Amino acid sequence: WHIVWASLLRMSHSKAVRQISAGIGRVASAGGKQVCVWSESGALGWDAQADKYEVTNVLAHSSGRVLTSGSFGTVCVFDDGGKLLASSTDERSPPGGLFELADGRVLVGLDEYEDVRLVDLETALLDPLEAQGEQSRALEIKQRGDEVASLGPAAGIVRWSLASKAFLSRVMGPPGEALGFVGETLAFSTTAKGCAIWQTADGSLVHEIAIADVRAGSASADGKRVAMHCKLGVVVVDVASGKQERSLDYGPFPRLTKFSSDGSRLAVVFDKGQASTIAIVDLATGNEATTWRGSQ
Repeated sequence: WHIVWASLLRMSHSKAVRQISAGIGRVASAGGKQVCVWSESGALGWDAQADKYEVTNVLAHSSGRVLTSGSFGTVCVFDDGGKLLASSTDERSPPGGLFELADGRVLVGLDEYEDVRLVDLETALLDPLEAQGEQSRALEIKQRGDEVASLGPAAGIVRWSLASKAFLSRVMGPPGEALGFVGETLAFSTTAKGCAIWQTADGSLVHEIAIADVRAGSASADGKRVAMHCKLGVVVVDVASGKQERSLDYGPFPRLTKFSSDGSRLAVVFDKGQASTIAIVDLATGNEATTWRGSQ
């Protein structure tokens, strides 16, 4: 886990990098017109031009393939050596986030709409699910059996059947901007008072936590903790109780956070001067276990 974040640091200080994706033993980055894949040691494995315009999203797929989406609706699929296998372009569709489902299929969400499409890994062609068009991009995707749920920042959760591609239901959360899923049954959002944790089944409020000016956040894989990005830095919240566990002074507004697989540590990426820095924090003590600083 430390090694992957060390290689992430090598990329995160570059202003050209738009997105990263951690796969099995590698990290893929996208930015400008390029896609790059890095090993766990931080060595560059390969890089390739993914689009003649701008590459905005990348996915390190479990099969070893790497997918990108970019300007003018271009989607590319590369093999594990960087060879372009297929690409497709739909100029009507702005590029969106790429999400791998539990069964290995890939969905791409559109940046301006919450509509999602299945990506064919052989041809890169897009197969739409029933359109909703609620002007809200997909932040996260979850799959349960034949059902897939898309979480959008303003339009709540939309569910589809993967078998029929039909729209099933919509759930609106509390007023505010959704930020992500928490475990299997919860989501978290910004609110006027700070942030909220709510039920994905019906949008009902579980906790509202007073944290000034929350703008982003992340959840641990086990659904026990949420890290909220705010002006002062990072506030770590216990999901079960809604209480604030830790306040970490990495403000204002750290770039991103990532929990370790067991939820005991938190990596915080924040800007310090001209460079980006990663701090690995032991959440039991609040102390930094390791710190890396990027080049200027």
